[in-house]
Amino acid sequence: MPVQCNRCYRLFTGSDTHGQLIEHYRAAEPCEIGDSILVEGISEAQWAQLEKQNRKKNQELHKVDKWFEIWRVLFPDKEPPSTPCKSANLLLCLFTYAVGAQGVV
Repeated sequence: MPVQCNRCYRLFTGSDTHGQLIEHYRAAEPCEIGDSILVEGISEAQWAQLEKQNRKKNQELHKVDKWFEIWRVLFPDKEPPSTPCKSANLLLCLFTYAVGAQGVV
């Protein structure tokens, strides 16, 4: 998933999005303040929260519980569905539910 600068709202994609964002933040010249209407992707705070959850000592969490944890991080203002998607692709499933909850699908 892409991550986005909280200042200029530039999106970073690829295999090392978090690293790209850190490099961007550390640039000698700060980026310009962007229009917040461009917000998309995962914020740095959400990324950190997901990484923290992934390092938890209790790695034996049931997959359904893990799915709902990820949902709450990515979509804190949306009511989760009653059951998670049965698809093997977790990100696709989360996206499908989020878009469906907005009435787009």
